[in-house]
Amino acid sequence: RWEGVVCEVLPSYVARVDQSSAIQKVERSDIQPMLGRLYNWFGRNLWHSDDMIQLVSGGVAVTSRGPGSWRKDQTYERAVWLEWPAHKPAAFGGPSGNAPRETWFLQFDQHYDKFAAGILHSSQQSAAGVAQDLLETFLRRVFVSVTHEWCNTANECGLEP
Repeated sequence: RWEGVVCEVLPSYVARVDQSSAIQKVERSDIQPMLGRLYNWFGRNLWHSDDMIQLVSGGVAVTSRGPGSWRKDQTYERAVWLEWPAHKPAAFGGPSGNAPRETWFLQFDQHYDKFAAGILHSSQQSAAGVAQDLLETFLRRVFVSVTHEWCNTANECGLEP
C-alpha cells in the first residue's frame, strides 16, 4: 500500500510565532518580506508565467523585461507602484526598439506571497503575481495529488521495495 505525506515549509518569520501574532509581525515589518523575493508575473494566462520580477531595497526592480523601479504606495500598507518596460527586449523575444515604460499598481496579500496588479490609466489590463517559492509549493502539491490519483499501488508506479 502506497501512502504519502505532504508538508509545507513556512518562512521563518511565520514559523517562530503563532498564526495570529505572525500576521501582526508581517504587517509591522512593513515591506521587508517582499524584498528580494522572486515573483512570477501572470498577465496573459495563469498557466504560464509571462515575466519575473524581484523588488530590492532602494526602489530597484530587477525584471525579465529589463531594469525597473518601485515605490511604496502612500495610501495602502501592502501596495507598491512598479515602473518597468512594457515588453521584453528584442534579444529576449520582444519587439525591436526601446520599450515604453509602464506603471503598475501591485496590491500584496498579508504575507506578501502573491499580488493583484492593475496598470495605471487602463482598466483593461490586469495581472497576478505569485512568489516563486509559493508557486513551487503549489506545483509539488499538484504533482503529489496527480501521482496519488494515477497510482493506486506502489507496483503501478514502479515503486517496488
